[in-house]
Formats: sequence, C-alpha cells, structure tokens
Amino acid sequence: PIIKPEDVKPSLEGYKVLGAFNPGATRFKDEILLLLRVAEGCEPKAGFIRAPVYRFDKEQSYPDIMEFEKDDLDVSLKDTRGVVYKGQDYLSTISHIRLARSKDGIHFTVEEKPFIYSMDQAERYGVEDARVTYIEGKYYVSYTAVSPDSWATALAVTDDFVSVIRKGLIFHPENKDVAIFPERVGDKFIALHRPNNSGFGKASIWYSESPDLIHWGNHKCIIRPRKNPGPLLYHIHFSSR
Repeated sequence: PIIKPEDVKPSLEGYKVLGAFNPGATRFKDEILLLLRVAEGCEPKAGFIRAPVYRFDKEQSYPDIMEFEKDDLDVSLKDTRGVVYKGQDYLSTISHIRLARSKDGIHFTVEEKPFIYSMDQAERYGVEDARVTYIEGKYYVSYTAVSPDSWATALAVTDDFVSVIRKGLIFHPENKDVAIFPERVGDKFIALHRPNNSGFGKASIWYSESPDLIHWGNHKCIIRPRKNPGPLLYHIHFSSR
C-alpha cells in the first residue's frame, strides 16, 4: 500500500484512523493528488460506548465524541456499524476527505487536516468517496454526503486545493458514484450516476445532463446488470487531466 491508516493523523484527539481508501485522483501543477476517504472511530474507554459525531453551530462545524454508559437502558447496539441512543442512530465511524500529495505517484505526504468535512445536517454522518474532474480551469469534486436521510451526492469546486466552494446536493438520496465528464457535450455537462433501487429493477448506471453542474435532468438508464456473470456496476471514474 502507498498510504496506510497509520500514515494519517486523526482529526481530533480521541479519534483513531481506521481506514484511508477510495481516493479520487488528479494532477495539479507538478503534483499528483489523492482525495482520500479517511474513516475514523473513537479510542475505547472502559465502561463506555463512544461514537464520533460532528457538531453544527451556525455556519461552522467541528468533530466531537458522544459517550454512552454501557449499562444505560437507552443504549442499544445496532450492529458493528453503530449504536442507537433514545431512538437516534450514531455510527461507529465517520469519514472525511483528506488530501495526499506526491511528486512521483508512489511516495505521498498526507495533510494533517481534513480538506472536505461535514458542514451541515445533510452531511451529518460524514462525507465519502470523492471523485474529481478538471473542467474549464477548475476542479469539481463530487462526493457522497451521508445523513439520517441516507446517502446523496454533493459537489464542491476548487482551483487551488487550499479552499473549496460548496455547491450543495446535486443528486438526492439514494444516489452516489457520480462521474462528471471532463468536457461539455454540445452546451451540456454530462454525468453518470448510480441511483439505488430496492424495489423493481436493480442498481444500474444512469446518464444525466446539466446546463450548470447543479441542475440535472434528462435522466436515462444506459447500463443494467447482466443476468449472467459480468462486470460489477458500481464505481465509475473519468481521468481528469
């Protein structure tokens, strides 16, 4: 592996990095950048169940730790992924997006602070699985926003990988794995995405187009799973630059 969990500094004292994976990748100037999904849990504490959370205060947010006494009757373990306290779900891990930089694509330096992290209730349970596309002088980052309303896709844009401008949700729940084409087709931006389907049909790859990267329409299913063995229709990625 080129990056391991122990290579990543926790974003909060009391957190432990459990995974660094599913990166988006791009070139910026003379560097190769990875936008890592960093999953963090809490260091154990005797007699308590601990869960990582984000607190939201006006337009700011910060990571924190929720603690529940193990013998509290209002606490129940959902499964290995979380705990329920007084009817509210808390996850055992929460993710953010962290930058890693390299000159050769092998030796990476991971930045100490998150690049994209939860900022509002639509991202309450974390942000995951960035995909980055260079379009007309800017880098557009689509990522999964996780909340009690399930997962959706949000968009952010940067031109320097120092600051980002958030554009909000662009595909509502349950929809993820969005890949935006690096060039317009005619006057439209194009994306492929994977809405979830728990009713009729199966999860498939859909086509959509947009005039501005925010408002998407003309949705069409273009690839469905085969009945016989074939490729897994899950992640889509376009090289940017």
